[in-house]
Amino acid sequence: MYVSIGYFVVFLIAMIMIGLAFRRITMQTKGTLSIFTGAIALIVILGGIALYQADQLGMGFAVPEYAEALVIAAWTIWMGIDLARGNV
Repeated sequence: MYVSIGYFVVFLIAMIMIGLAFRRITMQTKGTLSIFTGAIALIVILGGIALYQADQLGMGFAVPEYAEALVIAAWTIWMGIDLARGNV
């Protein structure tokens, strides 16, 4: 579990940093969406960690982890398509 937490947190921080870089080079929409998506996903994963530690819902860590995997996959596919089209 701790390895997956590390991966998700680091990846989401990287998404936010990439979004800041996009905004810096005047790709405002892509930067804003990357920052917003990364920040919301980071809040979800940290909330999932807190709920897992408190064991309040009894759902474990799988649900927030699955949600984060979907967000990361969607963002990665979006960036890959843009890269293939030469938009980045």
